[in-house]
Amino acid sequence: MIDAHFHCWQLARNDYGWLKPELAPIYRDVSVADWQQQAQAWGVRAGVLVQAAPTTQETDFLLRQAQSNPAVLGVLGWIDMLAPDAVQQVARCAEQPLLKGLRPMLQDLSDPDWILQPAIQPVLSAMAFKDEDHAVELANATEFGLVAGIWTRDGGRQFRMAKRVRSGQVFINNYGAAGGVELPFGGVKSSGYGREKGLEALLGFTTLKTVAIAHG
Repeated sequence: MIDAHFHCWQLARNDYGWLKPELAPIYRDVSVADWQQQAQAWGVRAGVLVQAAPTTQETDFLLRQAQSNPAVLGVLGWIDMLAPDAVQQVARCAEQPLLKGLRPMLQDLSDPDWILQPAIQPVLSAMAFKDEDHAVELANATEFGLVAGIWTRDGGRQFRMAKRVRSGQVFINNYGAAGGVELPFGGVKSSGYGREKGLEALLGFTTLKTVAIAHG
């Protein structure tokens, strides 16, 4: 089992604006080892470390934790997407194999349309895949395959990508899971075996019999 979102922090770094003494139970240093102690009790063997402070120093700190602990499969970091060199920062971040993504802390921003401003669009584009092969490589570089989403206006690309992505369900220009009772649901790889719902699910309640007859 993988924990897709966990944190660690050191108070002495002093860039966690939200982490105050009033939050007594968590107002302390939290390490990857602390997380592992809790996670392993529930069968969680690895996880993705997510930034808890809007600074590049936080990203560097988390990468150091990931590099020294194989249980950390990746880091979700932060950059200033409005910085003049933000596109170059994205390129430098892409050189870090353990850095899997970047996120602004939208929940702390007063403007709900902040991510839509034109100045940020080149930064978001710089984070995109290079071509279809690269997109498929990124999508399939996981041991899981339950649900995937593909967004594109190109009808041909929709079907090419849906065919190549290893996932039990693929949603095109929308995203969800399961669907109606007639829509088979289930994953591939470590996301499971077999299907629920649909005619395919009924096959699990049948018995296949092979009869071989010799003539002559």
